[in-house]
Amino acid sequence: MADSMIRLAFGNTIVTLALSRPLSRQSEGLLVPANVRGVMAAGLAGEIRVRAGRDVEDELLAHRPLSIGRAYRTGPGRLSALGVKVLAHAVTSNEPGTPPQPIQSERGLRAALELLEETGMRTVTLPLVEVARGQAGGAAHGRSYGSLLTSHLRRRSRLREVTIAGLDRDFLTGLDAYLREAGAIPIKA
Repeated sequence: MADSMIRLAFGNTIVTLALSRPLSRQSEGLLVPANVRGVMAAGLAGEIRVRAGRDVEDELLAHRPLSIGRAYRTGPGRLSALGVKVLAHAVTSNEPGTPPQPIQSERGLRAALELLEETGMRTVTLPLVEVARGQAGGAAHGRSYGSLLTSHLRRRSRLREVTIAGLDRDFLTGLDAYLREAGAIPIKA
């Protein structure tokens, strides 16, 4: 991935791959990795708690008990000023700061995509999450992520724009390669 942003058309959906932090790419819906305790302490969840306000964490805690592989909706807090309407908290780990197993991330990502569809979101931002089992390297993770995403989009998805943002260039390169092999068409700027 030579560019910091690549746009592809996949069916009726524009997929943007961005070498940037997820919060720098605003959409109506945003996936947030979460833990079963609902504590937004680290990583993207911690960044969102700071920027959106504690009310978002309080709203997530009201959904307890949280289950691995499920997604829970909250409002955007102060992120509404950026156009965010819904946060989809995908529960992927047991404790704050504990890295999730790829199968947990896969289940959480699938649940969050379904939740965002159900709430009527048309533009969403997704962070990079490792969904590859038994594979090492960012490119392999990107290819597995691409497989999961294209599977979702092929099932009559109403999503019109999906932005996938993160700072792992190899992951995004693997994702880009997979999407093109699956039939995505590059969009020239």
